[in-house]
Amino acid sequence: MEMPDNEGKVCDAVVKCLERQTGRSRRHIRCPDKEGGDPPVELRLKLGAEGYAIEHTRMESFRNQVGTGIHLTALAESVQYALGEKLPGPALYEMKFPLNPRLGVKRAALQRSQDNLVNWVKEQANRLYRSINDGQARGAGCASFTGQPKGFPFEVSLMCRLLPPNSEPRHGILGAVRPAPNDHDLQNFCADDVRRALSQKGSKLRRCKEEDGSRTILVLEVNDHLTDHTIWGDALSAVLGEFPNAPDEVYCVITVSSLWLVFLLKRDVECWPTNAIADCRPTTFQADELIDVVTSLDAADS
Repeated sequence: MEMPDNEGKVCDAVVKCLERQTGRSRRHIRCPDKEGGDPPVELRLKLGAEGYAIEHTRMESFRNQVGTGIHLTALAESVQYALGEKLPGPALYEMKFPLNPRLGVKRAALQRSQDNLVNWVKEQANRLYRSINDGQARGAGCASFTGQPKGFPFEVSLMCRLLPPNSEPRHGILGAVRPAPNDHDLQNFCADDVRRALSQKGSKLRRCKEEDGSRTILVLEVNDHLTDHTIWGDALSAVLGEFPNAPDEVYCVITVSSLWLVFLLKRDVECWPTNAIADCRPTTFQADELIDVVTSLDAADS
């Protein structure tokens, strides 16, 4: 399983913002990273006579968020697929996993672990549903249980909330969540990831500026519900002093829904939360209306 690859469309959204800002249309578009060029940035282009170099990076709100998200999705979908319409209802069920839900098992044992989780959820869902209907659970139509499925190195919680009897669908609906880091840890994690982005991506952009004076753009893609642009803006302003040759512009693109939001975090000497930046409203795009500029260039070359 893989997380969505939004790189090309995210870059297209930022280029559209630059086109609106400059009143110029894109031309001479290249993807050095795909073409084997150097410096290997995502995108090089011109708006009018001025050159631009763009680097995209996906941000993590905590360490190994993307990797653990893949594990969580695999676990959740294995249960959802196996149980389908078999849970009693109408009711909502929610599995709650730890922040880092790694099983720590080899691929050969993964199916067994997933089967154990399916059996555990099925057993506990039926028990919770019966306890609510029998009036044994406290609260208004809601009950939960926390336990450790067979072979699991961590605990899992299952919550059941009854829906009105005439609700559709008639069976139980199963979802999955995990907790967010506390505010202090979240701030530190975000600052560390911005520092990583400025160090790794900024060095390539700096080489572009030294080569031909291109204007440099760093794009931070955020694809989770734990953070917003203000947290990433605060993180950027907290570490920016460590990078005297930071990119000319930094954007935060929120891609958690079909409506993408593009926020400007830095332009030249102005950086979040200065009024010139904080007062900028987000630019919005429907994801399906954007072009994957990397793929479209590949197709044009073929």
